[in-house]
Amino acid sequence: MFSWGVVVIDSLMTVTLANRLKKAIRSVTEKPVKYVVNTHFHGDHVFGNQCFLPARIVGHKNTATVLERHGQLYVKKFTKRLPKLEKEFAKVRVVPPVLTFDSRLSLGTPDEGVDLLFFGHGHTSGDIVIFSAEEKVMFAGDLLFNAIFPTSDDAVISSWVKVLERLEKLNPKILIPGHGNPCGKKELGYMLQVLREVLLSNELITDGRIGVNEAVEKILGTGRTESHYASWLCPERLAPLLGKAQKMG
Repeated sequence: MFSWGVVVIDSLMTVTLANRLKKAIRSVTEKPVKYVVNTHFHGDHVFGNQCFLPARIVGHKNTATVLERHGQLYVKKFTKRLPKLEKEFAKVRVVPPVLTFDSRLSLGTPDEGVDLLFFGHGHTSGDIVIFSAEEKVMFAGDLLFNAIFPTSDDAVISSWVKVLERLEKLNPKILIPGHGNPCGKKELGYMLQVLREVLLSNELITDGRIGVNEAVEKILGTGRTESHYASWLCPERLAPLLGKAQKMG
C-alpha cells in the first residue's frame, strides 16, 4: 500500500476468493486499488482479475499473450483438475494484463513504488518478481515455492535455475513465495539447490546410471539434501520435474 493507492499482487483462483481479498483490503484502507500485478498466467494467480476492475491489470507480455490465446483453456483445465469448484470456475471471465512490459517496469513514483522484473523463462514463460530495492522485499510468484515441490507443466528447469541465480544477486531479505510461508534468502537457496539436483539427476538418468525412482529417492532422502527436502510437501511432483528436465532441460 502506498500513499497513491494499493497494488494487489495476484488476484487468486476464484471470484469468491478475490472478493474476500477485496474485503480484506477495504478493512485496512480506503485507498483505491490502482494495479493488479499477475506474477504469471496460471489460474490460481489470475482468475480473480475481473473483480478488481477498473484497476489496471499488469503483467509480462508473455503472460498477456497466453491468457489472450489460451485463457479459457486454462479455465477448463482447472475445472477438470478441481471438479468440486466447477461452479466457481464458471464465473471466471479471463482478463489478461493490459499494461505489459518486456524486462522491467516501475509502478508508482521514484520516491514511492516498486519495480517489476523479468529475468527469463522459469516456472512459466512470463514469471515476474515485484521488488522493493529500498526495503529488500520481493514477491517472487511461483519462481519460489517454500518447502513445497513445485509444479512444472510450463517450466524450463535449466532457465529457471538461471533466473533464481539472478534473484539471489538482488540480495532480498524477505521473500513472499507463490506457495508457502514468507521466507528469507536461505529458502531461496533451497529452491535453487533442488532444481540443480533435478538437472544433475537428469544427467545421470540420461547416461543410464540411475533410474527415475532412484533419482527421486536420492533427492528426498540421501546426502546433503536430506534435512531440506525429506519433509517438503508434494513429493509426487519430483518425477514430473525430472521428466520436464529430460524434455527441455
